[in-house]
Amino acid sequence: NFLAGYGFVQLAKIQFEGDRSSNIESLLYRALAIYEESIGKDNELFLNCLDLLGSFYFVRNRFDESLESHQQSLEGFEKLLGPNHPTVAVGLTNIAKVYSRQARYADAMEQLQLSLLISERALGSDHPDVASALNKIAFVYAQQGRYEKALELHQRSLTISEKVLGPDHTNVAMSLNNIADTYTKLGRYLKAQDFFQRALVVYEEALGKHHPQVALIISNIGVTYEKQGSYEKAIGFHRRSLTIREKALGPNHIAVAETLNNIAVVTTHQGNYGSAFELLRRSLAIEEKALGRDHPDVARILNNIGHNLEKQGLYAKSLVFHQRSLQINEKALGPNHPSLARDLNNIALNYTHQGRYEAALKLFRRSLAINEKALGRDHPDVALALNNIGFTSTTQGRYANALEHYQRSLQINEKALGPNHPS
Repeated sequence: NFLAGYGFVQLAKIQFEGDRSSNIESLLYRALAIYEESIGKDNELFLNCLDLLGSFYFVRNRFDESLESHQQSLEGFEKLLGPNHPTVAVGLTNIAKVYSRQARYADAMEQLQLSLLISERALGSDHPDVASALNKIAFVYAQQGRYEKALELHQRSLTISEKVLGPDHTNVAMSLNNIADTYTKLGRYLKAQDFFQRALVVYEEALGKHHPQVALIISNIGVTYEKQGSYEKAIGFHRRSLTIREKALGPNHIAVAETLNNIAVVTTHQGNYGSAFELLRRSLAIEEKALGRDHPDVARILNNIGHNLEKQGLYAKSLVFHQRSLQINEKALGPNHPSLARDLNNIALNYTHQGRYEAALKLFRRSLAINEKALGRDHPDVALALNNIGFTSTTQGRYANALEHYQRSLQINEKALGPNHPS
């Protein structure tokens, strides 16, 4: 029985890593039942199986169940190993990941700070696990729009990894990528490209030129060119990434869908709406099959299809896709998540194109309220909502109101992104 339970877990891991998740849940429940009967619950095998179940629920967008599984596992490990064991630190980061996805950033930060404290006490301040914990805290700061703070922690993580693991380790490449991504958000694209190129060299040497991690960096470089308006260069990098991912992962992997989406976004910028639309349809089909029709990543593709149709002046058709995205995110993430604010913003923009200014203003204000509550009053997404309210007020001739909102938007962006950011 014990070996059968182990076998079910290994089979579930293989399917999980291969993106085939149809019967993972049943495999893990069978393993849990076998473990409980043969060796009980107070052991690492049972608790690790619970963690894997939590991770499965996370990728399937079942966040409450994910949180419950991870919390049960954490409580078990605290009892088994003590509250200051490195495994407990890992459990805390798993819970923080769920909180972060739910936009519960204060809760996520509390878990991550405790995880960092445990890792530093147990392993020392220069351990790779400490570097990893710093990266995770930095991600939460970035989600809150606190990019300079995120950059500081990513750089601390890089220093630790280079010191302990050497400059050619993949952990170093990951930190370089994280720093580059933060520079991209700050609009410092040349600086971002420098760090992405350094990460690319490390990954190619360590993993080979056809590894999915190499494809990720190449795609990220493509994004920096897109942000600068260098669309041909951007597409060149995205197509290189697509070739690697299709060969390494197969044509129906969600990473392939992501790359198709990236190419479509650039192609839309170029005005090739028909080609972009077909790429988005391919991306949508892959993600719906892999993740289900009600996953937030599916909503992201639907939004991009909506933008594509708007560019063609097809506002009624566009609205259908934005509304579908809104329904998915509201169901999956709740009514107060920043993704919902993005959807409301997109629908409001659609209304402005149709001259429905009062309806647009109502949605822009809802979007603003959600973002201020979830992200704080000084987040760039708050600035975006304020800017859109200003634009709509301008079209209505309400210039004083528009100016007030534009000035607030400017102040936020200067504070969060710096005075030289494109925003």
